Amino acid sequence: MLQTTVFGIEVQEFVAAAAVFVIVYLALWLVLMFFLFRLKKIAEKTPSMTDDAIIDALIEIKWPAYFFVSFYAAINIVAVPQFLLDFARIATLATILFYAVRVLQKLLAHFTDEYIGRQPEARKQDPSIILFASRFASYTLWLLAFLVVFENAGFDINALIAGLGV
Repeated sequence: MLQTTVFGIEVQEFVAAAAVFVIVYLALWLVLMFFLFRLKKIAEKTPSMTDDAIIDALIEIKWPAYFFVSFYAAINIVAVPQFLLDFARIATLATILFYAVRVLQKLLAHFTDEYIGRQPEARKQDPSIILFASRFASYTLWLLAFLVVFENAGFDINALIAGLGV
């Protein structure tokens, strides 16, 4: 029965890929959740709020990241057409970059709020320039993530970068 082929791929390969998918997914989920929740308990005991912000930002990584990393690991052991491998690679990269930018945005917001809150009352100024710089950095992170995804998808981004004035 395992010698049967579906779409030119042996069922045995599908079973192996499914096993890899499940193992990688569960390993990522268990390690990240166990590790992060243990770190969260430790971080709550410290006076610094920065470690709490880092842990909270990392906990926001959800199932799509686990799914695409697991899918990419699984699809690489099956003989599939190149366009499926490329799709899996780009989808995985886009998902990882999405969550990386979200984590960096949360940290940027934390540091911005912390900086604004630490200003002494005597020197307290309008925080709008700090907030503007924070938003600009946030948009720049998204722009860089999109450029990386487009570059890896095979698009020539040299004209886009030149158009940005870089």
